[in-house]
Amino acid sequence: MSSHKNGEILSKKAHAVVLPYPAQGHIKCMLKMAKLLHHKGFHITFVNTEFNHRRYLKSRGPRAMDGIPGFRFETIPDGLPSSNEDATQDVPALCQAIRTVLLPPFMDLLRRINRDGLSPPVTCILSDGVMPFGIDAAEQLGIPVVTYYTFGACGFLGWDQYRPLKDRGLTPLKDESELTEEYLNTKVDWLPGFDNFRIRDLPSFFQTTDPNHPIFHLGMEAAEAVPRASALGIETYYSLEPKILNHLSSKFPNVLSVGPLQLLLSRIESTSNSRYLDSIGYNLWAEAPECLKWLDSMGDKTVVYVNFGSITPVTPQQFIEFAWGLANSKQHFMWIIRPDMVMGESSLLPPEFLEETKGRSLIAGWCDQDLVLNHPAVGGFLTHSGWNSTIESLSAGVPMICWPFFADQQTNCRHACEEWKVALQIDNDVKRLEVEKLVNDLMEGEKGKEMRGNALVWKKLADAATTENGSSSVNLDNPRVDYTCRTAVDDHAVDDHADHQPALAELNDFEDSVMSNQENPSDHEEQNDLDVAVVHNDAPSPPLQPQSVEDVREDILDESVLVEPEDVEAEPDGAHKVQTTTVEDDDQVEVKEQVDEPKSPPENPNDQGAGKENGRKIDVLYEGAPGNITRQLLRSMQMGREISSEVIDAWLIWSMMPPYFPNPLKKT
Repeated sequence: MSSHKNGEILSKKAHAVVLPYPAQGHIKCMLKMAKLLHHKGFHITFVNTEFNHRRYLKSRGPRAMDGIPGFRFETIPDGLPSSNEDATQDVPALCQAIRTVLLPPFMDLLRRINRDGLSPPVTCILSDGVMPFGIDAAEQLGIPVVTYYTFGACGFLGWDQYRPLKDRGLTPLKDESELTEEYLNTKVDWLPGFDNFRIRDLPSFFQTTDPNHPIFHLGMEAAEAVPRASALGIETYYSLEPKILNHLSSKFPNVLSVGPLQLLLSRIESTSNSRYLDSIGYNLWAEAPECLKWLDSMGDKTVVYVNFGSITPVTPQQFIEFAWGLANSKQHFMWIIRPDMVMGESSLLPPEFLEETKGRSLIAGWCDQDLVLNHPAVGGFLTHSGWNSTIESLSAGVPMICWPFFADQQTNCRHACEEWKVALQIDNDVKRLEVEKLVNDLMEGEKGKEMRGNALVWKKLADAATTENGSSSVNLDNPRVDYTCRTAVDDHAVDDHADHQPALAELNDFEDSVMSNQENPSDHEEQNDLDVAVVHNDAPSPPLQPQSVEDVREDILDESVLVEPEDVEAEPDGAHKVQTTTVEDDDQVEVKEQVDEPKSPPENPNDQGAGKENGRKIDVLYEGAPGNITRQLLRSMQMGREISSEVIDAWLIWSMMPPYFPNPLKKT
């Protein structure tokens, strides 16, 4: 590849087309990812269905979809009949349309974008995990695609079990009489190391008698399409789900935990383009402006926030039971009630309920949930356990009461209650006495106090993961994926499924060229500064082992300081450990995600046990992280600084090297 061509590739504006599943929670998550990519320098085209485009205009105003410089909105038809624009479309019909209808109009859109000259050519697709036709489209155009799951790693692991369930004859059921407790308690014994998993803990759509169930088949097909993508992104953070992420990394290439997204976005609030990004809203319903004002009038941690998400329906009887359970608890509460939430009836509450709760309740149609959960007045969250709600609650340090409805919500509830110990579960057959008891336990009981302490731990770990050198931030800047997605179709584009083994002689030629042609080597010294050891390889998301959450919890609650990094023993077999260290600053306890100083690489990379985790080699870069170098090269180009073509060529070669090759940008 010529030096001139390398310069052209790196200076060309990358263009990511972002494709969300057409529902509120997915759109919100994918919009946040799109904003992060835009901040990194990508031109963004965000693709809604025509139905949701109309909903946006209705809720946010006629200019809401105008976009900002470098960020445009486009639409595709979904082929479904018209329906209530204040409600999510029929989910089975929508899933069937995704499987059979949406690919042709999406391909037409991509070709039009590449022809119209209004933006750079499309260089990659960021496709919602349950929009697998995005992978088909990328293959047809010969461009890379990253599939991003708006579920947690636990949810994706559940979707990935649909094929084994089908192959083992556990689904579909012959008739509903087979849906017994014994059946639901069947162990998922084909997953080593997950002995406590039962099939009741998996996303719920396998519980069907329909052999052609569109949601089940879409979930199964989506999981099976993941190996064809350049990377698998998941909105989670490593310390929250390390065991599952390590398992997924042993199966799929480039598994990247990138979350919580709102915390990552908060890191760029002070940048020059943040005001433009902030103008792009997330919600398909109009937000009630009185919510935050009302919370401002409440005391700290005195309010129960109640929201069952954008899809979950309740029966009229369940609605009344929840209402009187909340009223009888005597707690303050804010309840979000969608226009379509109560099945078959209006969502009007009885006058006697309104009189009983006057002065301590607020009923609203929708709100900005990120702001509500982070308001100091909120002390608990009664939720349907959707993943957005779950990770946003963890990020805010708010404990939960879970009432899961469908999809991955049972999975999320199980982890919140049993693994993370931040939640209580309410029975599906909801009764007002149980609601009253659990709400009071959450807000005033010893169990609630314990869960609030646990939630604070996960909040601090989420904060740590999204700092500049935290695991999620490092994954967002993954050099291999970043380069792949910035590069137009080219014979030399990185293919993460290929075995790149350039000749050692070619690398040596580039090293010699770099060293002999750098007129002022000191200009590149900054590229060798590392605050954290970055792990990147074909089995990605850093396989680092976090310190025990129990230790972090004790130290946060005691406001003590954890063992310093040098006092912690290294993991065996060359692994490196994430250290979560608390420090006291103005009476505020902070958790920092740190990584042990890397040991020198073994003289022989093939030595048994050297630099391996889960049987896969780990490429630990000791003299400069390619993510840092990528940012420095692009930043320097934007500033008009001259960069030698040899440096660019050397970086391109080095970014594709097998483990333990030397950094050709390091001075000798």
